[in-house]
Amino acid sequence: PITGYLLYYTNTTFPDTINITGGENRSYTLTELKPYTNYTVTVSAYNDAGTGPTSDNTIQQTEQAEPGVVSNLMSSGSDVDEISITWNQPSMPNGIIIMYDIRYRESDNND
Repeated sequence: PITGYLLYYTNTTFPDTINITGGENRSYTLTELKPYTNYTVTVSAYNDAGTGPTSDNTIQQTEQAEPGVVSNLMSSGSDVDEISITWNQPSMPNGIIIMYDIRYRESDNND
């Protein structure tokens, strides 16, 4: 009889294996994955005689999450009534960035 399964999953940089014991267990939820990332998953059954062949793979993408913080925020005075603002996109965009929310207020030099 089957005594367990080996679930192999990987993204582009991180391979891992999960040992699922018990031949009756035929589902598993992968947790703590990176947002908006493709994962390739395969499964092999094993018993006392050894490990069987690996299944065909399935590829699944995790959902988007809120982006990380933007970096390298800089401003420069362009004119008497304008300020130019530049920044780099977050190192962890966690999906497709569709908009940046820019907030500003008037302040004195002490703020």
